[in-house]
Amino acid sequence: MVKYLSEVRLRIVPGWLKNLFRRKKREKKIRFFTPMSAGRQEALRGVELAPFGRRFFAFAFDFLFVSFCLFPFLIPDAVNRMDETGVFAIKVDPFHGWAILSLPLYFGLWTYFRKGRTLGKELTGIRVVSLTHEELGFWHCIERSLGYGASILEGGFGFFQFFLHPNR
Repeated sequence: MVKYLSEVRLRIVPGWLKNLFRRKKREKKIRFFTPMSAGRQEALRGVELAPFGRRFFAFAFDFLFVSFCLFPFLIPDAVNRMDETGVFAIKVDPFHGWAILSLPLYFGLWTYFRKGRTLGKELTGIRVVSLTHEELGFWHCIERSLGYGASILEGGFGFFQFFLHPNR
């Protein structure tokens, strides 16, 4: 028998919500791949998955590397603008010209030719593997690189899914 209204409220609140507000020290948990179906995924059973920090650092390094490589192409436009205005200012517009193609080309081609590793992934010791084939295909790599852009356009929700999926 329920004596207090607070007992009823506690039963209504789901367990995951109660745990969200509890302060407890979490141990660092290493995650391993769990297959959802048979075939190639069974061969990957037990492979250690890269943690968020390594993935984030790899992506940030790759983004900065591409930006650094694009920088020399922006200087001539800045010099022309300096002749007109007297101010040397580099205009960065990631949605026009070569800038919009540079990231998908970098991520797609480097991932394909370096067997799942970009420079950032190489530094952090991680790589991309295919869930369906032994090696990554060309179109699979291009699709992944376009997925980065789609995730950014969705307000970062594609990157947020890392925290929701069991095989993160």
